[in-house]
Amino acid sequence: MNKFKIFTFQSDSSKGVIKVVKKALKDNDSLLELKLSKIDIDIYELRTITDATTLKKSSKLTSDEQKYIDLLKANDEKVELLSYKYKDNKRVTLTAIRECNVGFSFVFEKLRKDREVVISAIRKNSEDFQYLSKKFRSDKEILMIAISKSYPVWILDFADKKLFSDKEVVMMAVKNTKGALKYASKELRSDKEVVMTAVSKNGVELQYASLEVRADREVVALAVANYSYALMYASKELQTMYSKQT
Repeated sequence: MNKFKIFTFQSDSSKGVIKVVKKALKDNDSLLELKLSKIDIDIYELRTITDATTLKKSSKLTSDEQKYIDLLKANDEKVELLSYKYKDNKRVTLTAIRECNVGFSFVFEKLRKDREVVISAIRKNSEDFQYLSKKFRSDKEILMIAISKSYPVWILDFADKKLFSDKEVVMMAVKNTKGALKYASKELRSDKEVVMTAVSKNGVELQYASLEVRADREVVALAVANYSYALMYASKELQTMYSKQT
């Protein structure tokens, strides 16, 4: 098990972030969060920053491998003849995912079990989450990467339901797309912070909140401000209060 740590640095620019990463990051799985004076970067954003540097240092292609990548970029028909040759070549596969218009379907069976390959594919296209093995669809970090930016909500259909009891996962899910609150555990649909984040994105999500939260004036006010018809999901008491005001 990795011991998560929080490092505090003073930096006002992305260049400062990169310097910090290069100097301090020995095992990026152990770095949960960077707290900077004007920038907050979490582990999932951090991986993106370090990705290009890591690839250059550890994955330099041979001339033949680079020619293959160039053919991929050009959609050359010769690619089909050469693809089997490189099917178990992790270096080529990672480069193809990162630099070419290919997805997880390009990856051969052996490398589909490789965590680094999976993470690279999901970072490139979150929709590839649906093709992952059960093991990776149960992996919190991989799901967090998939939903760390705007994503189609149906991705959550493929995630292990146990992950929806994790507040960090659910907070990111509701923050970055509409319709995610319905996937949250019963407990988290009763969490005011979670529901507030969801209804600030889409007021209609109030319908998935617990009865207790739907009776909270602050939550309902925010939901109605974003979607006036969300009032139909509020408690009867608040519906009556709003009707008297209009």
